[in-house]
Amino acid sequence: MQSRGLRIVVAEDDEDIRVLVERIFAHVGVEVTSVADGASALLALAEEAPDCLVVDLRMPDVDGMDVLDETGRSGSTVPVVLLTASVESEVEVEALAAGAVAVVRKPFQTKVLLTVVARAIRGAQPDRELPPRLVELAGA
Repeated sequence: MQSRGLRIVVAEDDEDIRVLVERIFAHVGVEVTSVADGASALLALAEEAPDCLVVDLRMPDVDGMDVLDETGRSGSTVPVVLLTASVESEVEVEALAAGAVAVVRKPFQTKVLLTVVARAIRGAQPDRELPPRLVELAGA
């Protein structure tokens, strides 16, 4: 039986950043569902069983912290990586304390984002096979 491909959900209200993140992960062989808000991220979490969520911290209505809280309440073990443009260290501390596996500051380097997500997935699913290109670029 062939296992399904690695899958992530990206939730980012800035279309340019959302498309960039989607392309970065598609380039390394990861299946990506990209959405523009946190509510859609939660729906994708329930419907698609992704291996990781990459969510913007600040979005209208349902933001990254809301997604993180709901993910925890639902009992999901899917790792959540938050993206933020904030330079406030308190924001990062709050997110990590709430259960985020990492916070990546925008603008980010591609290798940093790939490495953080690869490690988040490996931490949650140590035996999960990662796409070779992701392993190569992330050093995972």
